[in-house]
Amino acid sequence: MKNISLKNKFVVALLLATLGHSGIANAFSMGGSKTKIRMTKSTPPPSSPPPGTFAVSRTGTLGTDASATDVWTVSCPATTEWLETKVLGLDSSAPLVSVQTIKGIMATNSTDPNDKDAAYSPLVKNTDRAGQFYVLVDKNSAGAVSYTISIECKGSNSVSLSPSAEPNLTQNN
Repeated sequence: MKNISLKNKFVVALLLATLGHSGIANAFSMGGSKTKIRMTKSTPPPSSPPPGTFAVSRTGTLGTDASATDVWTVSCPATTEWLETKVLGLDSSAPLVSVQTIKGIMATNSTDPNDKDAAYSPLVKNTDRAGQFYVLVDKNSAGAVSYTISIECKGSNSVSLSPSAEPNLTQNN
C-alpha cells in the first residue's frame, strides 16, 4: 500500500513539473490571446548605415511598464552565417535599452550603456545560421523609452546579404 501511495505522489509531482515547464515554453509563444500584435509605422533611423551594407534599422517605443518588451521576427536567407544586431536608446533620461537575438538554443544580448550619446550598443552576432530569428528589445526599469535597432544578416566572409530579411514587429509593448 505504501508503494502505491509513493508511486502516485511521484506521478503527480512529475505531471506538475511537466505542466510547469510547458507554461514557461508558452510564455515565449507568439500565438495566443495574451500577445499584443499591432502594426506600427516604420520611421527612418537617426543615421544611415555605411555604404555597401544592407543593415535594416527600425525605431520603436517601449511603454512605461518595467516588463515592456517588443518582439521582432526576421527570416534570414539560406546563405546566412550569422545575424548581427545592436540597439540605440533615443531618450536621455530613460532606462537603458537592451536587444536579445534568439534562434534555437543560441542567444545574444547587448545593452546601450549610455542613452545620452548617439552611439549604438556593442554589435553582437547570433551564429545559428539561416532561418527565423526573434529579436527582443527591453529595458532595465520602468519608464517609457524610444529606441532604434539595427539588424543585418551576414554571409561568409562578413558579406552583407540583400535586404530581403525584413523585420516584422510581432509584439509591441
